[in-house]
Amino acid sequence: MKAGSCTFHDGLTFHYAHANRTDRPRRALAIIYMPDGTTFSGARHICTEGLGLEAGGRLQGGLFPRLA
Repeated sequence: MKAGSCTFHDGLTFHYAHANRTDRPRRALAIIYMPDGTTFSGARHICTEGLGLEAGGRLQGGLFPRLA
């Protein structure tokens, strides 16, 4: 992909980014969509680490906004 481009894909799709050979950090944004009412399984995930969530609790609040 050219600099400044973006891609959209399913989270289970294998993808790869070549090494960043610049002196600037690579910027990335990941958005994970899920149904309203999704609950935390208790399994480790980078998106939930350090949030103090309990297994079975709903994923809600500022980091888990509802989209209409």
